[in-house]
Amino acid sequence: MIVFAVSNDQIAKILNNVAAAYAIRDEKKFRFQILAYQKAAETIEHLNSEVYDYYKNNTLESLPGVGSSIKASLEELLRTGKVKHFNELLKNTPEAIFPLLEIPSFGPKKAYKLVKKFNLTVRQVKAILEIRVSQLTRLESDKLKTEEKSLKETIVYLKKLL
Repeated sequence: MIVFAVSNDQIAKILNNVAAAYAIRDEKKFRFQILAYQKAAETIEHLNSEVYDYYKNNTLESLPGVGSSIKASLEELLRTGKVKHFNELLKNTPEAIFPLLEIPSFGPKKAYKLVKKFNLTVRQVKAILEIRVSQLTRLESDKLKTEEKSLKETIVYLKKLL
């Protein structure tokens, strides 16, 4: 049995991306799937031990938010390094939305609209985010509040474009 090394943070990120893909497809129709994947991601992100340990001990379902469907997906991920269902779901979701989801005020739908409207690639989104982070880290602490306000205003402006 081959087991792929996938960290809890990587698994949580994958599960959050799946939840985002469901939200983009149809937030109302897939409401329960979205909540389940988010709950499982949050649980896994805060575990003190690795998901692999739960897999090895056949106790994945003991984790809050991990039911039979997510358990099967986690087992497939650890056995093969990928999940067929996730790949099918994510193949129609632009990858560039996922870095935007790390911005607290961006949800899946807003990120999707922004990426589609400006035809952004992952590289472009990451470059924009890296520039902003670099700018923020170079500022002196008294200027930080002004820059933070400017960043919030930029986000508000981007949301209005959508």
